[in-house]
Amino acid sequence: MNLKHVILMGATLAFAGSALAQDASQNNKRGNSLYVFPLIQKTPGSLSLISIANLDEGGTQGTASVDAHFVFRSGQTCLETLNFSKPLTPLDTLTLSVNGQGALPNGFNGFAYVYAEATGASATAIKYDNLAAAQYVFDGVNASAYEIDAYGFKAGSALANLANTDTDNDGVRDLNGTEYEAVPNVQIYPRFFGQATQGAPGFSSTLTLLSLVGSQFDVVVDFLIINDNENAFSGQAGFRCHKTFSLLEISGATANQWLADSSGDNDSEFIVWPRTTAQVETGLLRIVGATANSTAATQDNPALLSLLVNRRQPGGNPPGFGGEGSGETTATLPYGKGVNNKGKLVNLSLFPNNN
Repeated sequence: MNLKHVILMGATLAFAGSALAQDASQNNKRGNSLYVFPLIQKTPGSLSLISIANLDEGGTQGTASVDAHFVFRSGQTCLETLNFSKPLTPLDTLTLSVNGQGALPNGFNGFAYVYAEATGASATAIKYDNLAAAQYVFDGVNASAYEIDAYGFKAGSALANLANTDTDNDGVRDLNGTEYEAVPNVQIYPRFFGQATQGAPGFSSTLTLLSLVGSQFDVVVDFLIINDNENAFSGQAGFRCHKTFSLLEISGATANQWLADSSGDNDSEFIVWPRTTAQVETGLLRIVGATANSTAATQDNPALLSLLVNRRQPGGNPPGFGGEGSGETTATLPYGKGVNNKGKLVNLSLFPNNN
């Protein structure tokens, strides 16, 4: 855990280099050819639902229907656990229960992606920017229910409608701007709540990271935690494939008390007003892949995806939240800056897949 105060803000914020000149156009609120669900769990007491819809209003893309190909992968190994295809006619919606997938073991923790596929036996990934996706979680353990947005990617702009997206014929979904859109180089959560392990304010949040460099690479991620007076603190974490961290694991600078103590001029922003005791501080979280190493190769600035889940613990309401009450959970995807075209779903080699 690194709490070193970053003095040279300008130099530190520039470490993503010239990639910040352009932003990836990834957007889940439109028709896409590919969706990534960064956190899929099959746990007792909870129910996770995934929905895929065909937004085509009657063959506008030159076909009456397509298949939606589902792939579920283990977060520990990135290896495929389950895959199958389901047909989608125009304006059709398919909702499936993760818990109802018998091929997924109880306790499954990982990620999934869904892409448009040609109907029939060809199993060809195609450009069909008409898919919509949603995920809903009923969390009985934490007495909450919440929506998780999926990352959405259009197929490459140079490809014709219904064209094969696997341009290099390697069976890997490339997020490189050619097969599918690239991912952002820098990910920013403009607001996280100050963390506390118990009592008011009682926020306990997690950050899920998904590596897009490959299953055999150990990834190092750099963080900046910036309080609402623009004081910055650095953090760093390492993982392989897929991992969920508590914010306090990443850095003690995410703690509510730390944010309050580091505000300096006592002019921090609060989520309730007027200010009283036991208020909730907020901060900004900035994420970028630093390096990735396998036993055979190194890749700088690896691509990744993330998901922030905010949980307010039962009985931990701050003033202004209406008493004690039950816990509440929300999930959010980051804002993106820059472009990183190194993303792969999923490279299993010891070497980077640079095709």
